[in-house]
Amino acid sequence: MTNEESFNLSVVRAYLSALGSGVVGEELAVYFTEDAQQVDLPNKLNPQGGSSDLQAMLRRSRQGTQLLQKPVL
Repeated sequence: MTNEESFNLSVVRAYLSALGSGVVGEELAVYFTEDAQQVDLPNKLNPQGGSSDLQAMLRRSRQGTQLLQKPVL
């Protein structure tokens, strides 16, 4: 494994750990570039699908803490 691959793997592990620990909002920004885009396919939480820029992603991560307190069936 190259140094770059090791670094990338450590970033992915740190990101997943942050998500698992409930980190939301601006604390997640360190894992993204300013031009990051999230594309949502239609799903139960967003039936029309859509896309979000970084600021919308961070805002939605905070909103998700209220929304996802119960399983979505």
